[in-house]
Amino acid sequence: MPSTKEKTKENVTETEEKTKENVTETEEKSKDEKVTVFIPKDPLNKSDDYLYVAVNGENIRIKKGETVSVHKKFAEVIQRSQKIANEADEAVKQLTSEANSKELSNQ
Repeated sequence: MPSTKEKTKENVTETEEKTKENVTETEEKSKDEKVTVFIPKDPLNKSDDYLYVAVNGENIRIKKGETVSVHKKFAEVIQRSQKIANEADEAVKQLTSEANSKELSNQ
């Protein structure tokens, strides 16, 4: 007959395994969840009608200029990409402004 300590250890192990299974199941469900995204058309490149997005070997093409439903994992990649692009645009604007200010002060 197992001791109380052994029973407790078995219960803890069983609980940990169930928790891991639940976390994995929840992660899988959230990956399958769909969200709506809109990718605007690029006015400087009118022939570029699609955005290609890849996540862990799985890829999709998203039609630009239309609201579409995609898996959450793709939407997260798009969101991060747009954030980085916006930050880069702001950095370029800042550096351009600083360069123009220096140029004007040197004249």
